[in-house]
Amino acid sequence: MTFDFIKITQNHSFSNFSLGKLFNSPLSSSSLMLKIGHRGASGYEPENTLRSFQKAILLGADMVECDVHLSKDDHAVVIHDSKVNRTTNGRGRVSKMTLAELKQLDAGKGEKIPTLEELIDLVKGKCLLNVEVKGWKPAQKVLEIVQAKNFAKYTVISSSNYKALQLLSNSPAQELALIVFRPIRKNILLNKITKAGINAVHIDKRLATKRVIAFLHEHNIKVRVWTVNKPNQINKFKRLKVDGIISNYPDRI
Repeated sequence: MTFDFIKITQNHSFSNFSLGKLFNSPLSSSSLMLKIGHRGASGYEPENTLRSFQKAILLGADMVECDVHLSKDDHAVVIHDSKVNRTTNGRGRVSKMTLAELKQLDAGKGEKIPTLEELIDLVKGKCLLNVEVKGWKPAQKVLEIVQAKNFAKYTVISSSNYKALQLLSNSPAQELALIVFRPIRKNILLNKITKAGINAVHIDKRLATKRVIAFLHEHNIKVRVWTVNKPNQINKFKRLKVDGIISNYPDRI
């Protein structure tokens, strides 16, 4: 592999560092490696539910990652897929259902689909937040919510949609992360990052080689790797000094 082409061949005490360090250091300048719960602690609890996020906090997550879609009546709801079929007892598109209709569904173990506001209320003062969005409209809604909740500087907005991130680039105190999951040339990646004011890259573990991580760090770009569940892989990325590891099992990090 060359640098020119990346190719796929309640109260809580943080375990890695203090709560004060987490919340007093800007995300973009922090040198601390983050333990990030993927959709909460989704290896143990139903993904993207308050139960799962609470479990991640109890297991020592420094940050939780979630996904957001917009309901028919423009509420930001925490769910990964564009349809409710896989993770609930319902069927249909999130965008075709009102919040009231979505709240009638069982998202696992009796849990309801949470709103982004409900999630922020849960994690505030306990851990940081990473919100993944699929496009511009949900990205704009997420930004409005985290600013209204005074949680923008504790939130990373991530997306594989470069244009959505670019439109958020002038937002104050907002860390933006580009999700990288396919091959991309380094000059194109750096050009995108520079133009959009992106602070971090969330990269598929298959792409996160030693050389790629070093290259991004040389350009002052934070590197967080997903989704890493096996202990040997977690230890490998710790040795490579990534800035965050995203896992379904945050207690393994």
